[in-house]
Amino acid sequence: MHTSDLTQTELKLLEAVKRGELVDFSIENESPIPANTWGEERIIRAQIIVELFISQTNDLLVHPKGVRIKAARITGRLDFEDLTLKFPLILKNCWFDEDIVLTGADAVLLNFSGSRVRNVFAERLNLKGTLFVNDGFVCEGLFELRDSYIGRSVNAQGAQFKNGSKTVFNGRRMVVHGGVYFALKFSSIGEIDLIDAKIGGTVSFNGATLENPSGYTLIGDRAVIKGGLYLNEKFTSNGKVSLILGQISGGLVCDEAIFVNPGKGVLNAAGISVAGAVIFSRAVVKGTINISFATVGGTIDFAYATLECPGGMIFDAQELTTKSTIFLGKKFKGIGSINLIGANIGGALICKDSQFMQENGEAFNATRVNIKHDFIFESSKIEGSLILSNGEIGGDFYMARVCSEGLTVLTGLKVEGDLNCSGASFKKKDNNDQIGWKGFRTNNIVFVAAGIDVKRTFHWRDIQIASEGMVVLLNGKVGQLFDDLKSWPSKGKLIIENFSYSSFHNSVINIRERIEWLRRQEEFSPQPYEQVVKVLRSVGHDKYARRVARAKQNDLRKRGKLGIPEKCWNLFLDVTIGHGYQVYRILIAAAIITILGTIVFSRANQLGIMTPVKETQPGFNAFIYSLDVFLPIVDLKQEVYWLPIHGGSFYMTYYWVHIFLGWLITTLAVVGLTGIVKKD
Repeated sequence: MHTSDLTQTELKLLEAVKRGELVDFSIENESPIPANTWGEERIIRAQIIVELFISQTNDLLVHPKGVRIKAARITGRLDFEDLTLKFPLILKNCWFDEDIVLTGADAVLLNFSGSRVRNVFAERLNLKGTLFVNDGFVCEGLFELRDSYIGRSVNAQGAQFKNGSKTVFNGRRMVVHGGVYFALKFSSIGEIDLIDAKIGGTVSFNGATLENPSGYTLIGDRAVIKGGLYLNEKFTSNGKVSLILGQISGGLVCDEAIFVNPGKGVLNAAGISVAGAVIFSRAVVKGTINISFATVGGTIDFAYATLECPGGMIFDAQELTTKSTIFLGKKFKGIGSINLIGANIGGALICKDSQFMQENGEAFNATRVNIKHDFIFESSKIEGSLILSNGEIGGDFYMARVCSEGLTVLTGLKVEGDLNCSGASFKKKDNNDQIGWKGFRTNNIVFVAAGIDVKRTFHWRDIQIASEGMVVLLNGKVGQLFDDLKSWPSKGKLIIENFSYSSFHNSVINIRERIEWLRRQEEFSPQPYEQVVKVLRSVGHDKYARRVARAKQNDLRKRGKLGIPEKCWNLFLDVTIGHGYQVYRILIAAAIITILGTIVFSRANQLGIMTPVKETQPGFNAFIYSLDVFLPIVDLKQEVYWLPIHGGSFYMTYYWVHIFLGWLITTLAVVGLTGIVKKD
């Protein structure tokens, strides 16, 4: 470098560099005007800056503070490719006419804060200190840091990166010992690439705005972040964010974030591993969040968030594993489907005071979910189907005061605590496309708990069901049943076949209502009656048990599949012995017939019709004679000595009728007393 070839501005730079001083060309209160309007007094050739680092002669020494320039226009290509920068390079608020090249370079510190550049090529850069591209820094092309090493951190707070729909920041496979900060009103147009990057500290996009509607705004697949990833403070992404198979040692925090990509994915973090919490509280999302097959060590919080993807999926957490609780409550609003199929939740699932809407489809699908503690769905509204088939809940399941306008499916669900549906409302919108439940002929089913297993109490009280709504508890099993009649659907809309329970919660049994409940079955099934009888007898209510058992037989005749002969026999048993539960009826009939016989045979004796059939006989006694003729086998020493032989056919005919009725009634009495016809 020959000083004769330098401009006055460049000579000024040389003197300042020797003394370690800042060369400041800024003007106080200067408005942001294009640098091409700046005069020669603010122009420095890029090659002069490069030679300051490579020409270490006695006349050209660089102070340890390095090269420090502010508000200059740098002309030409600033090319440090494969060079070593032993001193800091600080170029603040400068305007670069051409690219900056740091490919393969070694540097101690780089500061371009507030500057405006086209492209920065720093692939394989080895930087011992911090890279500053903050405080209004503008890159109008590609900022390339692929395969680079940053010894401290990357500070891009308040910067702007613009490259249309192309990659605007390429940090693929870069290693940063500290944090990476794209925060404080940072903005980008294009794709930020952090694929396979390794970040030793925090990555922050707090308050940032990322734009790339046709592609990715941020892609960090397989990135390893030792701190947390923060997308807070009105962070906005207009496009897709991808964090597939990423590893975050802290939390993924998106409090008050805004994600926009209508009808498509806004955040794909499938298979991600997050050691801390995943926070989307107060977030506004228009598109799909995917954390399927992810592992989360802390809570997952969507409190007060709004997620929208009408007709599509808003939250896909299939096969998710979290050690803590998932919050989808506190005024959470979801328009679209939530997928928790096969999720494993180490804490509770809380969906209290929320809205879930997906008309004509699945609003909430948690098939095979495993929840270690409670599932709280209390006071929420759901439009669409709620599905928890074959899931497991380690605590209580609260559906109290839920307003459901779709199908609720709890088939095969296991609940270790209570299932509380008290105060809930189950309706179904009139729509032929509404999801049904296979195996039944109607699409009016609103609640299906076939095969459910509740260890403690099933609460079914103060419930509202649509007039045509149907409830299915087929093959279900609960510990205790706590219900009221008004909460069950109308007649013909209830399926409780093989539904079992060990007791009723109610201390006072209203047997009429319990029988009415049984008669609301869609089709007659004897098992529900037998289950009620079993429970009543277990607590000493034998009288009520007999009433239910008799009601079963009568309903079998009225609603069961019996032929005419079977129905006639059933009616006969009911009238005579109450199906074996009211044997006193036949005893009364026996008494009446005995008294009638006494009258008839007494009159016959008065008319001289009673004729002795042996030479010696005891005196005639009409009552004893009637009883002796009526009772089979028993010999009271009257019938064998007297017969109504004379006096016409009436008395003899009555004699044979009396014998027949005796055999019949005695047989029925034996049948009733021995319980042969009882089938509890």
